[in-house]
Amino acid sequence: MRKIRNDHIILGALFLFVLAFRLFFTFRVGHFNTDDAYFHLRNISYFLENFSLMEYDSLSYSGRFVFYPPFFHIMMGVLSFGTVFMLKLIPEVFISLAVLVVYVIAKEISGNSYSALFAAGLSGFVPIMFSEVLNNISVYSFVIPVILLMLYLLDKLDDRKYLWIFAVCSFILPFTHASAFIFAAACLLYFLITAGGAILPSRLEKEGILFSVLLIFLAEFIIYKEAFLKFGAGILRQNIPSNILADSFRQIQPLDLFVGIGLLPLVLGAIGIYIALIKDKKKISYIFGAFALAVLLLVSIRMLTIYVAILFLGIVMSIFSSLGALQIYRYFEKFKLSILKNSFVILLIVLFFLLSVSPSFLVAKTSQSVDISKIKEIEWLVKNTNDGDVVLADINDGHLIASLAGRKTVIDSNFIFAPNPKERAEDVNVVFTTVSEAAALKILRKYDVDFIYLSDDARRKYGIINLAYGEKLFKSGEEPVEPSRCFDLRGGSFYVVKC
Repeated sequence: MRKIRNDHIILGALFLFVLAFRLFFTFRVGHFNTDDAYFHLRNISYFLENFSLMEYDSLSYSGRFVFYPPFFHIMMGVLSFGTVFMLKLIPEVFISLAVLVVYVIAKEISGNSYSALFAAGLSGFVPIMFSEVLNNISVYSFVIPVILLMLYLLDKLDDRKYLWIFAVCSFILPFTHASAFIFAAACLLYFLITAGGAILPSRLEKEGILFSVLLIFLAEFIIYKEAFLKFGAGILRQNIPSNILADSFRQIQPLDLFVGIGLLPLVLGAIGIYIALIKDKKKISYIFGAFALAVLLLVSIRMLTIYVAILFLGIVMSIFSSLGALQIYRYFEKFKLSILKNSFVILLIVLFFLLSVSPSFLVAKTSQSVDISKIKEIEWLVKNTNDGDVVLADINDGHLIASLAGRKTVIDSNFIFAPNPKERAEDVNVVFTTVSEAAALKILRKYDVDFIYLSDDARRKYGIINLAYGEKLFKSGEEPVEPSRCFDLRGGSFYVVKC
């Protein structure tokens, strides 16, 4: 009992440490880190104001239908009441809870509480968790703990109590995010892996898994019915234009794994996977092995973004690190020299802070957040433009403009059922890079654009200071050289389209 109590105390302290670490970087700024956060903010605010989900967005793409699973926005609206403080706090609590789930899973795999605590610590400081999920209304902050819990429950379905929890999660997950397909793929691969007979799922487990997979496909088909009929399996690529697809859906490189996951989970996790699948052969090890294989398979056929793949792989490698660390510890234990065992434990703790906590700190500290100057620039639109005005901006500024200024945009990063996203992405690129005023005006008239927003991020992305066709009229930091017939620079970053 004393050992269990101490383990729980350490685990509780670890959870609070991870949560405090994340909250420190979350609340040091008053806004969110990503443009996507403002997409969720608009949907949550709409739900609270209208007590219904946003089905048609009059601002995105100057008007389009919205297709997004409803549960996350409803849950966040009910829990946060729309306050920014709670919208910042709740996702960090959710993602920090993954530490507790990882501990339970790692203890099941390794059979050792202390190696499980080590794995939980690694999972709390996977660098990509700070670059992609920190200070962000991210659906993955909720999806990751739920998927981990469901994978753990796959090994417990003979217990009716766990079966009911699994059934509820199977209903919630597909109505939260399309990542439910990853879980379904993992279940199917698990059946294939165990088909040889080394591990035989019970009848109740088979029925539970079959129920979950069918429910996921049914729920996702209901939500994305029209998208499935139009795009087929390509819906998993979110209808992302091919000129943007290459950046998000590409093959994983070794450097991506080292930077996104870290050296320590990769090395210990690889050792742990070998031991778990070749020697121990526990059912839960095969479950998480199937999940990792499903992630690798989906990313290899470009059905999963590289960032999401590394998020999940980082957690899996952290879990199996418990077995890798325990195996090395037992190797030193054979020498019957306590100094070797103690030195190894100290070394692991030191490496944990050097190779996991420190990189996560640097990533969190330098993570790209929405600059306060951009927030102020977009707020300029509220006082200086009309409600029906259309603003052309970079694709990564679309949700910000719609949420903070309430103005129509030409394009944003929500591509599912968006009108001609590939064509629009190419047109926006032309507006920012062309030297021809006539070519730019043709596109601007096509979308009835009233303002062009040239943010500092867009300047860096396109390698420009001002619009090329306005260079002779607008010198950086100077007044116009000659009167402009079609463009007027306002607020330092906005071009008024007058023609």
